[in-house]
Amino acid sequence: MGKQLLSAEVIRQRMADYCSKSEHCKSEVLKKMQAFTLSAEETESILHFLESEGYINEFRYAKAFANDKIRFERWGKLKIRYALLQKKIEESAIDAALNDIDEETYLQILSDELKKKLKTLPRSLTEFEKKQKLFRFGYQRGFESHHLEQVIAKLI
Repeated sequence: MGKQLLSAEVIRQRMADYCSKSEHCKSEVLKKMQAFTLSAEETESILHFLESEGYINEFRYAKAFANDKIRFERWGKLKIRYALLQKKIEESAIDAALNDIDEETYLQILSDELKKKLKTLPRSLTEFEKKQKLFRFGYQRGFESHHLEQVIAKLI
């Protein structure tokens, strides 16, 4: 598919519409704008407009992303941090979003996930093997080792 020839004003309006429908970060908008033929100045101008008018806000995006990934995907903070870094979100926005997560809810989600996993493990496993499998499972989901140790100790 070739690049579309539209005026910068039309593209700016399309990007504003795109951002108003759901939360998007700067890198997602930049990727979307690659479908159009824009100069570097026009691209920068559109991005500046979207940020100044509140269509793009990295802190708001990071917070929404983190909450969605915890609630729906059941991800841990490490996996969320990595995903946000991949989207070129600033460390300060990532830290703010992760610090905003309710610790009690976070630990409850981890506990629920580990309980479900524990039910699927063979009964023939030793206590050590069960702990090892639960730890590996939780770590792959992005949960921190100190939280894993704490929750696994309560479960087994």
